[in-house]
Amino acid sequence: MKSVTGRIAYFTFNKVGIPDKYFWVDPPEGKGFFCKGRQIPGKELTAGLMLQLTGDWKINQNPKYRYIGPQFYFTSYEIISSEGYVFYSRLIS
Repeated sequence: MKSVTGRIAYFTFNKVGIPDKYFWVDPPEGKGFFCKGRQIPGKELTAGLMLQLTGDWKINQNPKYRYIGPQFYFTSYEIISSEGYVFYSRLIS
């Protein structure tokens, strides 16, 4: 398992009542990436949240989405406040 940290920039799939979520993450440093996983009950995911995600890098096996390349498939996450993103960015600058 690997761990990545970043801010949810926007969702590409976020339907009410469906726990599967797909979104773009902007890390404090480096290039952004797509994430895929299930929302944990009681830990709502919204754009702007800073997260620490745990999971693995994989390529989607659906031919329609393989062109995206590696995506981070998360199995768990911790929510870090939006303020945490600003604080973390200052620490690494």
